[in-house]
Amino acid sequence: MSDNGLPQTVAFAGGNGENEIETYTEFLAKVRYSLYKLRNEEGVESPKSCDISMSDWIMQSVDFSCEPKERWDSYRFEGTKFLGCRFPPGVSASSVRARGAEVFENPSNLPFTPARGFMYRQEELQPIDDEIYRYYLREVGLGSIVFQSLHDTSIADALGDYCEGKCVVGIMGGHSLWRHSMEYQRVVRLCKALAELGVVVCTGGGPGAMEAANLGAYLYKRSEADVERALEIIGQDRDESGANYKKEAPLQVLKEFGYPTFQPSVGIPTWFYGHEPSNMFATWIGKYFSNAMRESHLLDICTGGVIFTRGAAGTRQEIFQFACTNHYAKPGREAPMVFLGEEFWAEFGVYKLVQDTARGRAYSEHLLCTDSIEKVVTHISTYVKKAGLPLIKSEEELREPFWISPELRDWCEEDVDIDVCHESDKVPPPVQRLVRRRTFGQHFN
Repeated sequence: MSDNGLPQTVAFAGGNGENEIETYTEFLAKVRYSLYKLRNEEGVESPKSCDISMSDWIMQSVDFSCEPKERWDSYRFEGTKFLGCRFPPGVSASSVRARGAEVFENPSNLPFTPARGFMYRQEELQPIDDEIYRYYLREVGLGSIVFQSLHDTSIADALGDYCEGKCVVGIMGGHSLWRHSMEYQRVVRLCKALAELGVVVCTGGGPGAMEAANLGAYLYKRSEADVERALEIIGQDRDESGANYKKEAPLQVLKEFGYPTFQPSVGIPTWFYGHEPSNMFATWIGKYFSNAMRESHLLDICTGGVIFTRGAAGTRQEIFQFACTNHYAKPGREAPMVFLGEEFWAEFGVYKLVQDTARGRAYSEHLLCTDSIEKVVTHISTYVKKAGLPLIKSEEELREPFWISPELRDWCEEDVDIDVCHESDKVPPPVQRLVRRRTFGQHFN
């Protein structure tokens, strides 16, 4: 229970248990930890790797190419699942299957990796984004859909791993918000303030308001001079006939300030809207083929509430989808719904309709319509503290390897660094987990 007597609200709970392994470093830590438990908890004298049962271990896109074959041959793989892994030299997938494991090999003729361990980083996605979109438009058969579904399931799992134990605030809004507008700048400053409050800023990963939100979180802990400089660069695109889709200005910002590394910024775009470029300021990009799956997961992770900026049909769909979740939430699990832009939301009657729908329900207390950044931050902060949600307290927390379960962290012999791509052992570390639960859509229940 929280201090106010309400049911304790927890951060989003993903499924990153100790048997879910995404990197080789984590695999070695799991082996060491298992040997320790055999010796100290089960009384096995001088346990060896062949004594470890790996029947419930799931290896997700792990690169085992550095594993000595002699040691590899000693492991017991009955029931182990290998999804998109690279095996040691001289070891084939069929030989691993012959030892009782289940093995899925990523096809080599696809422009994307169906079974993967992490979301995308900017450096990985940008060179292949357009090619994957062309594939999505061209390949509509059942075989392609199966691989797309596996990819989206992998992204969903990776998204849950990252968000587990964190407070996430969503920013929804339209793609047509011009980069030189005052409203774009307001969203940037709002999301910088939210990131520095200690929440993860999450968007639909596209241009416009979504880009502004991810840019704000990207500027986490940057000086006011840096913010002004970034806005000056991005605001150079003044042609309102699609300028916010152009890549030159964002690339100039990245050239000056560097690619995102650890900042609490997530984008969740989709190839369903592949004609819209994924913005370049999210640290992690969970790009989906299925827009329906993407929308569901995008709102599910927003335990700290959602802020709605100016937007059209897509944004309004998200408003009522999130309102429905709030409407039927269990007591104490309702989350804030903030409407940024009083005149806009009043003109179309959307805010009043949400107010009328919420009348008599607990989430009516969490509604806010305002033009003020300060009021938004205060509203979110008050809710987060009252609900007992965890806030990120330091840059060091953001640099921890979130994909390694707490049980295994002390068993890693190497330092793990965030500034690398998804397939490396050197990716970002974990935050305190409050609960373990795999299924999306349950944090309100």
